[in-house]
Amino acid sequence: MSGVTQLTVQGWVKFDAPLSGYQTIASAFQWGYATQWWFGVNANELQVAIAETPNFSDCCQAVPTGQTIGVNLQTGQWYHLAFVYNGAGATDSQRVKAYVNGTPYPVVFNKTIPSVLATTQPVVKLGDEYWLGPAHRWLRGKLDEVRIYNYARSSTEIANDAAGQIANPQSTPTPTNTPLANPAITPVARWRMEEGTGAIVADSSGHAHDQYLVTAPGRPTWSADVPALPGGNAYSLAFDGIDDYSYAFDVAEMTSASQLTVQGWVKFDAPLASNQTLVSAFQWGYTTQWWFGMNGGELQATIAETPNFSDCCSGVPLGQTVGANLQAGQWYHVAFVYNGAGATNNERLKIFVNGTLYPVLFFKTIPASLSNAQPVVRLGYEMWLGPEYRWLKGKLDEVKIYTVARSSTDIANDAIQTSAPTPTPTHTPTLTLTPTTTSTPTLTPTHTSTPTATSTATSTPTSILGWNQRFPVNAPLARSRHALTFDSFRNVVVLFGGWNGTDLGDTWEWNGISWTQKFPAHSPGARSGVALAYDSQRRVTVLFGGNQLDETWEWDGVDWTQRSPTNAPYERMHHAMAYDSARGVTVLFGGYNSLGYCPPVDYCNDTWEWDGINWTQRAPAQSPVGQYWHALAYDVQRGVTALFSSIRGGQANNNETWEWNGTTWNKRTPVTSPQPRYGHAFAYDAARGRAVLFGGNSGTNYLNDLWTWDGATWESITTTTPPSIRITLGMTYDSQRQMTVLFGGQGVGLLGDTWEYIALSTLTPTPTWTPTRTNTPTHTSTPTLSPTPTRTLTPTPTGAPTATPTPTPTWTPTRTLTPTPTSTPTKTNTPVAGSKPWTFMLYLAADNNLYPYLQRAVAQLEALPPNPNVNIVILYDGDRTNDSWRFLVQPGGQYTIGVNKWYLNELNMGDPQTLMDFINWTRVNYPAQHYYLALADHGRGTSGVAWDDSNGKDYLTVAELRSALSTATNSGLWKIDVLHFDACLMGMFENAYQMKDFASYLVASENLGWSVFAYDAYTRAGIRGISGANTPYEFARVAPRVNASTTPRQLATDIANAYFTHPALQGYPRTIAAFDLSKTASVRVALDNLAIALRNNLATVKTYIQNTRNAVQKFDSRDYYKITQDDEYLDLYHLAAQLKVYVPNTQVQNAAQSVMDALTTGGFVIAEYHASGMWGGDTELYWDLDNARGVSIYFPPRSGSNDYNKYVTHQLFRLTSESVWDDFLADYFGVMGLPPESGGEVLPPSMPRSSLFFFLPNVTK
Repeated sequence: MSGVTQLTVQGWVKFDAPLSGYQTIASAFQWGYATQWWFGVNANELQVAIAETPNFSDCCQAVPTGQTIGVNLQTGQWYHLAFVYNGAGATDSQRVKAYVNGTPYPVVFNKTIPSVLATTQPVVKLGDEYWLGPAHRWLRGKLDEVRIYNYARSSTEIANDAAGQIANPQSTPTPTNTPLANPAITPVARWRMEEGTGAIVADSSGHAHDQYLVTAPGRPTWSADVPALPGGNAYSLAFDGIDDYSYAFDVAEMTSASQLTVQGWVKFDAPLASNQTLVSAFQWGYTTQWWFGMNGGELQATIAETPNFSDCCSGVPLGQTVGANLQAGQWYHVAFVYNGAGATNNERLKIFVNGTLYPVLFFKTIPASLSNAQPVVRLGYEMWLGPEYRWLKGKLDEVKIYTVARSSTDIANDAIQTSAPTPTPTHTPTLTLTPTTTSTPTLTPTHTSTPTATSTATSTPTSILGWNQRFPVNAPLARSRHALTFDSFRNVVVLFGGWNGTDLGDTWEWNGISWTQKFPAHSPGARSGVALAYDSQRRVTVLFGGNQLDETWEWDGVDWTQRSPTNAPYERMHHAMAYDSARGVTVLFGGYNSLGYCPPVDYCNDTWEWDGINWTQRAPAQSPVGQYWHALAYDVQRGVTALFSSIRGGQANNNETWEWNGTTWNKRTPVTSPQPRYGHAFAYDAARGRAVLFGGNSGTNYLNDLWTWDGATWESITTTTPPSIRITLGMTYDSQRQMTVLFGGQGVGLLGDTWEYIALSTLTPTPTWTPTRTNTPTHTSTPTLSPTPTRTLTPTPTGAPTATPTPTPTWTPTRTLTPTPTSTPTKTNTPVAGSKPWTFMLYLAADNNLYPYLQRAVAQLEALPPNPNVNIVILYDGDRTNDSWRFLVQPGGQYTIGVNKWYLNELNMGDPQTLMDFINWTRVNYPAQHYYLALADHGRGTSGVAWDDSNGKDYLTVAELRSALSTATNSGLWKIDVLHFDACLMGMFENAYQMKDFASYLVASENLGWSVFAYDAYTRAGIRGISGANTPYEFARVAPRVNASTTPRQLATDIANAYFTHPALQGYPRTIAAFDLSKTASVRVALDNLAIALRNNLATVKTYIQNTRNAVQKFDSRDYYKITQDDEYLDLYHLAAQLKVYVPNTQVQNAAQSVMDALTTGGFVIAEYHASGMWGGDTELYWDLDNARGVSIYFPPRSGSNDYNKYVTHQLFRLTSESVWDDFLADYFGVMGLPPESGGEVLPPSMPRSSLFFFLPNVTK
């Protein structure tokens, strides 16, 4: 194995209970070094580790490089397990594959797989591994027949070994009813159809069962249209669908047989007619023994009851595929395998298309043996099963019959063509509708000094409807059974998966002009019958199921991430999903499952909801019947998920309409409804308040009709040039361009066309606003703004009243740095909890106008499922007196006073003693490996945090914060792992330096830090508001993901990321960053050198410095929600970068570069996010934050303010007593001669006042 580029390790294993932790199957290592490779399990999943090349110095670090998903190994049963390594693969997924019982499973990779194994002569161990971690990883169980190959074996070879009984029969039993691969088995009849002339098709099996072409009234003809088969192929047999067939007498080998395989190649002619026979067997004077054919694109097989034919079939096939979706014009290898020894229908009858096993829907019980008869075998015709003759319209080739149940491997091998043709989809020319509007209407804000109400028109809006086919240069392959959804953050339609003769696993995006294929590092496996829904709050596309899988994946526009919820719906396909934006959950209903989870007939009628963390099954009092190929659409205006039913399920002629309100399903009873169907599409047109339904199959005909549902009435819409008839299409609504987008489906062949449906309405005039303002303005709708690239920074509507700031806290001039202890609250029945990986301490100072937002943050934490890795302890003070509590968060808010919740009368959250007591109490009672402390409230970088209105508007100054943390950590003998200033403007280097001795990492914002509160004040005109933010507390999105391996650095970066990507903040200005406080000293040194360089050259560069300050990114430290030149906090990185540009001095330029390097490559800033945007209270404002880089520095416009005087006299920060930055400021203002400011207090920004604007439609005709 030394230095090889390929490897296969395989064997049989049976695990003993309990199956937990790491266990080794086989491993290879070199003495004195470490592991070359390792193959084992962790819990229920396979894992593979491959050492880095050429040595072992960085091998694995106890984390395997690849882990399977969804294997779910169990104890007490034998498994054939294998991994295959191929260093020549272009991706990790191509370099390592893992198999269980011959089936490949998806693998998640934690490291890059090397292209060659380490050069060594390794020792191979069974059942143990020493080097990968602190434990030995012993195996509890049994091994048998272990093999190592120094080449990458094929999946077929792996499957063959898994199917064969290669180990001791007593210790390694063959899986029940799994046929073994045996290509040597010969058929009892084989019709190659290579004659090319004459009226006989010879049986080349040697059993003399020749087929005779019936000559009256017509007969099959010979055709040169053939599948490309190994060994060559010249002719096939063509049937006209009217009266052509052939037969062979008395194939006696099938009499009373308990096993049977029938296979062959077929190509259907267009149009794809229903009820066509491939091969059938019957006895004269009786009826059919078995039948194999196609109906509606699905394969069907019938087995007669034994011992006679009296009750055979009644025109209904016993088994039908789900999702085969056969098309006209292409060759398929089709087969059915019958095994009467099987315990269930699924084991007794299997149907294959192109070597792939398809799920089968059963209508009757499959008998244990064939009937006692010597049947005639016919090609292309069947008389006994129903009123029609079921003629074949198409071609047959290479038909074989075996009286054994062939293995899936043998079937797959026979399905291989030497050069499989790829059908090219053709576009049907259609007229393109030219709508009467020349552009999509946009909403333009209208500000008037004295708006007056206009009269409301009473006329009914008239609709201008139309389908438009788009012809992009690049497009996905034609397909059906795929899924579409619209990503409203990135304004693209997302497409995944589907079927085009084989399952697909590609990801595409449509931007209204072109399709773009995405190539993520990770992706769900190929599948069809999948469902998508876009979670607009978390900004991810959610995928569930397909191909009867139970996987949950999420797409963020860059990569797919598989989620691992505790609970999940059963495996299924052809289900439906929609996103409920009011409640922030993805709703799933129904689907097809043949694994026994949706009894009695495999049609599910369960309702599930996904909140981004877990799936929850709902239990409504009533539900629609079980079904699949139905459709859901979420009605945004009415807050319900609408369902239009399917006839594929537990109710024939089902055209019911149901609505889910989050609690129960309600059946609606409209006067008129679309005709019953299945495979239709449903999407909600938010601009017009109607759900749009298109297409499907009525059971006898494909459809292309269009209907809309407004919550009370179904309306049939007649349009010109609609898309062609189709089922299992993809359709979604593009809210940006206000049109419904459709792609593909199954019609006359597979379709790959793109269509857009526009329903433009003449809008009823809306009364404009009369500006009579109340304290709580009423908001009627959320305006959609058209892009305005030339907007000024602070446009003010004419005549708009000026907002009067409400001062929140008053300034407490000076507090002694060493706080005077107050009485410690009495502990009652204090529990001593066991140590967990993490304890979170949340210091929620809500005794001010932020009370409702912090209260809601608590409620959202209580709504989380329990996490065994985390204690969440909260100190909470409300906006009244005597309402202070300390508690350990309990799921559902179920507390026991004195056990996990304690009443503390009235606390002053602005007293450092309160903070110290909280930290010390929590550490004693809830010890952990790591600690996170969040201080959530108002904040200001040079002032402090945690204003307490009931206690004289006291607050924690920045000096008191340092004193409290110093005392609580015993002068830094232990450190808080992550400190989070969940407040505004605290992301200053001075604050980072202040905390460096008492915390390892700091999360803070340079500008607004409103992650737990004030969304309705922060967002534009208050219209989106608090009700639109389902999870405004970003930590509620982080806490469930914390586990035992979560590091402080990871938690700090995760919190910063969660805040920035929070759905409620998208489109609005924001900043957030995380700092490694161990790097503060190097930043301070670089800052000192910059200050020295500036001081050394002040006489010549002072004007350049002033110009630089004017050009640097600032943050809103004083001017109440406007960034101006008077603001005192400057971005440190941007200041250095601009000094390097503006100051023509080499010493200054070099020092400035050193500051930039210390912040970035030096590792101080470990995560940083920023975005500019519009927002507003009384005035629409634009905050330009493009040059924010994570950390700010104090640099006021002039000297003289209280802040400045405290800063330079070292009353605020430790930095000023250990750095020369304050000396530079004093020197700079001295040489500039600027008049000092007055010494008034500057307060933290108060809550902005909400206003209401109406945005009138500008419709161009």
